[in-house]
Amino acid sequence: MQPTVEEPIIGVDVRPFSSPYSKKRAMYSVAVLSHGEIVYSKHSVSLHDIKSLINEYHAKTLAVDNIKELFKKKSDLYKFIESLPVDLTLIQVTGSPIHGFKSVKMLAKEAGIVAKVDSSKGEAEVIARLASLGYGCKIILHENETKIIVAKSSSVKKGGSGSDRWRRLSESLILEESRIIEERLKSAGIDYDLYTVSGEGGLSKAEFIVYSGRKGLSRIVRPYVGSNIKVVVEPIRKKSIGYIKIGDVEPRVNRKPIMVSIDPGMSTGICIFDMFGNLLLLKTLRKPTRSALIEEISKYGIPTIITCDKSPVPKSIVKIAKIFGAKIHRMETLTLEEKRQILQKYNIKVETSHERDAFAAMVKTYNSYLNLWRKAESHARESGLNMPSDKLRALVSEGIPISEAIKLIKSEAPRKKVEQRRPVVPGTTDLKREIKRLKNKLAEKEQEVSKLREEVSTYKREIEDLRAILDSIRDKTLIEIKRDRAIKLRDERIRYLENEIARLERRVRELEIELEMERSRSKVAEFYHLERAEVIDKLSKNAVEEAITKKRIKPGSIIVVKDASGAGRAAAEKISKLSPYAIIVLGSHPPAPALSVFKSSKIPVIPASEVKIKILG
Repeated sequence: MQPTVEEPIIGVDVRPFSSPYSKKRAMYSVAVLSHGEIVYSKHSVSLHDIKSLINEYHAKTLAVDNIKELFKKKSDLYKFIESLPVDLTLIQVTGSPIHGFKSVKMLAKEAGIVAKVDSSKGEAEVIARLASLGYGCKIILHENETKIIVAKSSSVKKGGSGSDRWRRLSESLILEESRIIEERLKSAGIDYDLYTVSGEGGLSKAEFIVYSGRKGLSRIVRPYVGSNIKVVVEPIRKKSIGYIKIGDVEPRVNRKPIMVSIDPGMSTGICIFDMFGNLLLLKTLRKPTRSALIEEISKYGIPTIITCDKSPVPKSIVKIAKIFGAKIHRMETLTLEEKRQILQKYNIKVETSHERDAFAAMVKTYNSYLNLWRKAESHARESGLNMPSDKLRALVSEGIPISEAIKLIKSEAPRKKVEQRRPVVPGTTDLKREIKRLKNKLAEKEQEVSKLREEVSTYKREIEDLRAILDSIRDKTLIEIKRDRAIKLRDERIRYLENEIARLERRVRELEIELEMERSRSKVAEFYHLERAEVIDKLSKNAVEEAITKKRIKPGSIIVVKDASGAGRAAAEKISKLSPYAIIVLGSHPPAPALSVFKSSKIPVIPASEVKIKILG
């Protein structure tokens, strides 16, 4: 254990029957330890009271037995810790999910602490003492990075920021403020990445990812909210809570050599191959910090080569390569057509253009080293060296000559114990010959394994091709099913429309007859001022000719027919030539042939029941 910590430590334990998961406010017992003595303790306080105690005693450590006793939600825990002094350390004395747990009672016995651990107040005291002795794990909630955002102030209302003038003013102020912050960071020698969104008047937003904790920035940048712009300074939260055992050494990392391609930007594409061209990772990260990229890469191994298709290589990639000690592979910017061809050849599905660019650059880089690697492996086999090919590929990729790389690997191989020289016995020559034969056979097997690995990669690509073909067939089948359904729906729609057309045509004929009747009525109405209408007994041919001869029927007159049942086409045509204004029928209606003639001549035929008629004489 570490020596006792002299700075004030606050131990916290949740009270019995109290919990942040209940509806009632959780209450806690606290104990303040300073210079080995308990200077304050209380059995019922709130989180707000704990915050006040931290500020009052200038405590540097807040110790708990279970971090989940503080808050139900992780977001609430972040907010609480971010409201405390930046140099405060949060410790969970009982351990962690990574390192294992021990109860407070067991730890107290182990540390020789005599206290009442059966009470909440006594347990808070023990927790503080355990933290002072170096027990437990540090809770890591934030990266050692800070985000600085310069943006329009939310206090600017619609009447201000909505106008072009105010918008341009805000954008010019954001540009000016971001330049000031950038200059201060450069002067302080603090590393950062800057992302900006351009605006008409300057910048509509500037976001710095600063590779320093909040404590190191307190004198350089301060939060600010003005009438036009605001400056926000906030720590970058870890995706998951981290635990570092007090006094623990740096955890082991995956040392497997890998190749990495990065397409940087607001959204960053990352592609990782092993040294045999197997795809380990292809994804897009939204505005990742450098530590996030390093953490993601480190999951798969140590980069031997880092590449991208940008020329010149962006500074952000150069910095990551320096951290890993990786070689930067420089290449010309690929055309869009080249990238499409690579994706098509390897049948890779990407979700973003960043993944496409990263994968294309990775393939180009990998292929550029293939001949060199095969040559190196051939030399290794000739020298009878039994070794992992990925390590040889990694060394020659760094520019080390093939012969030197083979020597380095030989020198790193574990040395066998030197045996005492014994007299040569019969059969020794045969044994040496057998050893040599086995070594040659082993080299052949190593070569066969290397070939098989490449074949596996080929088969994987073929499987992806077959899957793509299968997906295509499924898509075509689905299209055919959809097409058949569409045809069926279309036929049903056609039948419905045909029936609807027939119905509407019938309705049109009905409306035409009604319209004709209305026209007849209107025409008769216009002749109400006439004093008499010509009356004929029948609409026979002889009766019509007689009426015409005696000039009883005149052009444009109204004809009243007592009996129209015997009307024929010839009689109707004779009357039609006189263009009477209307024909009023007292008795039966004319037959269909006569009506057809009247209709084509646009002569209304009106039943007597629809007009008022007075027969004189």
